[in-house]
Amino acid sequence: TKVGRYDADPERQFDFSRRRVLDSVRLSIERMKCRYVDVLQLHDPEFAPSIELILEVTIPAMVQCRDAGLAKALGVTGY
Repeated sequence: TKVGRYDADPERQFDFSRRRVLDSVRLSIERMKCRYVDVLQLHDPEFAPSIELILEVTIPAMVQCRDAGLAKALGVTGY
């Protein structure tokens, strides 16, 4: 599953917040009716308002998901 880019609407397209990462992972797990995702991808980090947000908020939230057993592996994908 992926975090970061969510919607085609430019107003809601990107959200790199901790809350959105955690909610997105839980929702994906619920939808797929499983206990964890194999890979949690940070999608399009180049569109974040700052690299600090990615490094200090988004990635730590992803690590939290992995450490809680909600994701087996973490990755990054972009253009």
